[in-house]
Amino acid sequence: MPKITMTRKELEVFAARSLGFHKGSLRRMSTLFLAQFLQMKLRGDHSIDQMAREVRCLEGRENVPRIMKRDSGPATRPQEWIIFQTHNGTKYYLTMASLNDGDHRINRRILDACDFDFPFLHRSSSAAPRQFGKAKRIKEADGS
Repeated sequence: MPKITMTRKELEVFAARSLGFHKGSLRRMSTLFLAQFLQMKLRGDHSIDQMAREVRCLEGRENVPRIMKRDSGPATRPQEWIIFQTHNGTKYYLTMASLNDGDHRINRRILDACDFDFPFLHRSSSAAPRQFGKAKRIKEADGS
C-alpha cells in the first residue's frame, strides 16, 4: 500500500464525511485509530461500515442489532476489536486490533496512541492491554 501523508485535521474530515463520526467523538479518537479507518477504506475493506457502526453504537448514537448469528463454519477473517480506555466516564478510542496481531504489537499501538494523543491516559492507568475496553466486532450474519 502506498504511503500517504495526512494531517490529523484531514483524517478528522475523512472520518466525519465518510463514517458519520461527529466532532465530539473525533476528539476522543487517536490519530492511529482514524488512520486505521482510512487504511480500511483505501484497501476496499467492506467491514469498514460495520466497524464504524460499532463505534457509533459504543457512543450511543446508533443501535446495532445484537441478534446477528455467527457462522458455524471456520472463520474467514480473524476477530477484530475496537480498543478503548474509559477515563472519567468518557471513552477514548485507541486502536483496532485482531487476534493475529499479538499482545506485544497491540500493547505497543496502545502505548503509542496514549503517548501521542492522550498522555493523561497513560499516566492515569496502570492497566495492562487486556484490561482496556474491547468491543468485539460482530461477524456479518445471513440475517436469519
